[in-house]
Order: sequence, then C-alpha cells, then structure tokens
Amino acid sequence: MHSCSNKEDAFRKTEAPDFDIRQIKGTQEDILWNDCIEKHHYLGNKRQNGHYLKYLIYNKGIIVAATSWKAGCRDLRVRDYYIGWSWEQRKKFNKHIVNNSRFLILPNYSKYNLGSYLMSKSLKLLRDDWKDNFGYEPWLIESFVDQRYFDGALYKASNWKHIGQTSGFGKGTIHNYHGNIKEVYIYELTKKYRNTLGCVTRSYNPLHSPPKWISLMEDFKMIIRSEKWKPGVDPDIELNEEYMNNLSTELEKFHGIFSSCYTRKEQEINGLVYLTGLFSSLPRKSTEPIALNFSPRSSVRGLQRFMKDSVWDTDKMRAIHQSELLSVIGDTDGMITLDPSDIAKKGKESVGVHRQYCGSTGKIDNCQCGVHLGYTSEKGYGLINSKLYIPEKWFDEEYEDKRKKTMIPDDLNFKTKNEIASELINTAFSEGVEAQWIGVDSAFGSDINFLNSLPKDKWYYAGIRSNEQVFVVKENASNVLGASSKTKDTSTLMAESVSVTELSKKNETIWRDVILGEGAKGPIISKMSFHRVHLARSKKPAGEEVWLIMREHSDGQIRYSISNAPNNLSKVALIKASTMRWPIEQCFGDGKGYLGMDQYEHRSWPAWHRHMTFVSIGLHLLLKLRLNSPSKKKLHF
Repeated sequence: MHSCSNKEDAFRKTEAPDFDIRQIKGTQEDILWNDCIEKHHYLGNKRQNGHYLKYLIYNKGIIVAATSWKAGCRDLRVRDYYIGWSWEQRKKFNKHIVNNSRFLILPNYSKYNLGSYLMSKSLKLLRDDWKDNFGYEPWLIESFVDQRYFDGALYKASNWKHIGQTSGFGKGTIHNYHGNIKEVYIYELTKKYRNTLGCVTRSYNPLHSPPKWISLMEDFKMIIRSEKWKPGVDPDIELNEEYMNNLSTELEKFHGIFSSCYTRKEQEINGLVYLTGLFSSLPRKSTEPIALNFSPRSSVRGLQRFMKDSVWDTDKMRAIHQSELLSVIGDTDGMITLDPSDIAKKGKESVGVHRQYCGSTGKIDNCQCGVHLGYTSEKGYGLINSKLYIPEKWFDEEYEDKRKKTMIPDDLNFKTKNEIASELINTAFSEGVEAQWIGVDSAFGSDINFLNSLPKDKWYYAGIRSNEQVFVVKENASNVLGASSKTKDTSTLMAESVSVTELSKKNETIWRDVILGEGAKGPIISKMSFHRVHLARSKKPAGEEVWLIMREHSDGQIRYSISNAPNNLSKVALIKASTMRWPIEQCFGDGKGYLGMDQYEHRSWPAWHRHMTFVSIGLHLLLKLRLNSPSKKKLHF
C-alpha cells in the first residue's frame, strides 16, 4: 500500500478497529444501501445488471460509507490498450475485470484519509468475495472519475494508476456520443495475468474530438428542422401544429429502432436521410434530390453507394419492421395479401427491366415488376416483404454482364411471379406471421398449382378471371365431395360448366345488398352473390368444392373470387375477407403518392430491395401517424 503520513498512522491506530465492512446479503441492508446512494451519491441508485457486490461500512454500529462493485466494462479502449490483449482474449477473459461503480462516504462522517483507508480494506475483501460468489478471481479493478465533481485524490492516495480517459460514448449496442469524458483509474490485484495472456501494454493516445458523424448528425438535424423540411404525408391526416413541429423528431425516433442494422454510424445517418427524403414534399424522390436536400454533405455518390453496395443488413431491417408492424396490427384473423406492382422504365440497364405487361401503363412496356407481400387486419395494413421478378431472358448467357453489373446474386435462379409469391407467403408463415387468410388477385387465383402450394390450414380469398368456368353445386345438394373423394359425384353439380360472367347474368342468381363497412362518406354498400362451385378443367370439375363470391362495384364492374373457406363459414366472415384483400392496393397508392415508391433510379438488385424496404418502413410510419393523429380517424379499406 502507499506510504502513510503520521496523521494517517494515528488514524489507523485509533479508528481502524471500529470499522466493519459487511457484504450485503439481506433485503433490509439492501434497502439501507439503496437509500444512502440515492440520497448522497451524485449518480444516484441505478439498477445493477450482471455480477455485482454491494457493501455497507459501519463504525460503532453506524453506517458511514457504502461501496459497490460490478462486472467490468465490455468495451473500454484505454484499458484494453493498457492490458494489451486481443479482441478474442478480451471476450474470453473480460470476466476478470471488476468495476468500482460506487464509493460513498456519508457527509456526516468525514475524517482525514478515511477514503484511502476504506478503499484499501475493501479491495482486500473484494478479491476473496468475488471469487467465492462468482467462481473466478479478479485481476484488475477499474473506476471512472468525473472531473467536473472530483479530482481523483482518493484513487491517487490508494495507489491506483491513472491510464487515460474515456472516449465520450455511452453504453449500449450502438454507442451514442455524449461528450462527457471521464478519467480512468485502474488497480491491479495481480501482475500475473499478463503471463496468462502473453501480452504487453500498447500505447494509446486518443484525440478527444467528436467523430465526424457527430457533426454530420448535427448538420442533418439542422436541415430537417429548417424551412426546407416539409413533409409530404397524407393530406387527410389532421395533424395539429404541435405535432407537425415535432414530426422531424418522431421520424428520427422511429428510424432509431433500426439502428442495429447498420455497421457504422454514417450508414445510420444515410438511412435517416433516405427515409426523410421519401417522407418529404420533394417533387422527385430519387437519390440525387434526396442527397442534395437532406444529406449533410450533399453527397449524391455517398447515398448511392449506401443503397447499392454498402455493407449493412437489409434482411434484419425488414424483419424488425415486420415484427414492429405486426405488434400493432397483427391478428390471428388477419390476412396476408399479395400483389405485383409494375413500374415503367425508359432505360434498359436497370435490374430486371424487360418488355413485358406493365400494369401501370396497361400495355406491353419496358418495366420492372415487383411482387409485394402485405398484411391486413381490422387494426390496419402495410407491406412486409418485396421481391423483384427477374424475367427468364435475363438468365441467358447474353445477359451475364448485366447480371454482374446489377449485382444479381450468383445463386439466383429463374422463378415465375407465382413461384416468387408462393415463396414469400410460406416464408412469412415460417417467420411466425399470424393470419388465417391469404388474399391474392386473379393472376394467382387462376393458377391451381399456386393455390395448391399454399398452407393447407389457411383460407385463401383469390380473385379469378371473368371467363373462369365453374360447375355450380346444386343449392340443396349435400356436400359429398370431400377432400379425399377421387371420384366426383356429378349428380350434385349442374350438368354443364358455365363462365362466372354468364352465371352473374342468370335470372336465378341471387344478389344481396351488403354493408362492407363505414366509409368517409357513410356506409359502403355493395351487391354480392355467393355460390358453392367446382372449378372446371378440361370440361370436368377439378379440385375441391370452393366458394364463388361475386361482387358488383360502384362502377358497375363485377369482380369474381373463390375461397376454400369452410362451407359452414358465415357470409359475414366472407364479406369481411372481401374487404381485407384490397388494402395492398392502398399501400401502392400511398407508396407512389406520398413516398416515391416508383420514383427511384436505382439499377442494382440490392438497391431495389433496399428502396422497397424503406418504402415499407415509410408506410409503417404513415400508419402510425394516421392512428395517432388528433382526428383519430378510422382506417377504411
């Protein structure tokens, strides 16, 4: 121990025998310790995590001091350089580091050199107590001193070694820079640990200026809070002035739930810049105007690289988004919805571009086609996954250079849109998405192979084409065509098949006025007709008996759907299912109308999927704004 002054020698001889350092093991003493720290320590009493020990120190039965010790910091650069160990060694042996988290002498009991004396006694007890409680010997003790309040005299007097300063970052998976730099002191209980590790101290000379991303984030916050930032969100959302003023903060906070997806803080800033740009009122929401208006450096190239080939976890971002969205709108009676969305493109260099039918132009056109998976329940709706369709021609040898330039994965094989759709649906259920229904349009519903690929315990509500041929089950016939029947009893069916369009025009077809829900202008009323049918294939009944639902829309058009829902399912449930299939179209409308879903200029496979992921996240935030807006408007399908 350090050399003692005459006064300290006198103190030890006269006072020392009366000090009793007790390890806390009972509830009552724990309450006393908490009370002392909360009242008298500047850091207060915070929850202890991991391994820790707490002590109360008594003098003649009166509490005079309190200390606590916890597992050492996982990441402390100045200490790690002092020890000289490798990252792998730190991961294995960090348990031998102990942190002095609290050392308090009560204000009504202060004596000269008392602190250094109690510290010395405490360290001797700690060595054995830590090993007895947790099974391994402490090698080194660390502590931090905030020089705004203390000068470290206690540790200096106790022969602790000052090794440098912290870097000014807080704890957590993603370290946030707070700038409150503290002095680092260490006390080595043994010198032999370096022999075990085979390492030597490395020099460390940090420059305590904030990293570049700190100034970048501050610049970005100034931009997003300036007059330049005008959100282009749904005008039907009634947001009060206070909420509008706080929208930039809400955007930043919402994006923060995805921080673990990025490997560097600069990437997180770029992600927030991109999402801000999609949510803004920019007339064109492609990378260049987003970067020029919201990037702190106006770095178009930097934002392009972030979307194209920067290493960060898009799949994790999608998974977090899906989990967070379904925690709000998930319902066991919900519906997974699926629909393609085609986006016309002028050039020929973008990934997957080909002359094919384009839904947005209504003709054969140069376009990209994405297959999108949505989710709908009575609580809301959103997109949860997207996959770009790559035409079969792109897998020819002549397209090899394009595949490399657009970064299409080497192991990607050609799949039809319906195969991609089936894969997306089955992936969603394998990831734990809860839903009873699957809703698809006629491109999928008219494909028997696709319908057969769906999980057998789920009910589909699938659009079919107007020329689809069906055999109608006689109204009073019993349902004898069970799933196991290989030979159809055609006596229960109409003699000949009929197209669903012809069936809708028959005089005997019964139409019912049904209320689909409450719209913005009152009840939504539609005419619907329900039948039990078999689909016709090669002029013969095929597959199991299903529902045929015909619905006349306000424009006079009739749309046709089939469902494998049970025969005894109520018409009310079928009507409800019919309303849940269309919100994915609302997602496309919102995505293209407010979030630049179709305005990207990315050419690569990674950038396309990252853009669609950010659009899905934007729709997620848009839903939150709708649900939390002062008007409390109900979402209508």
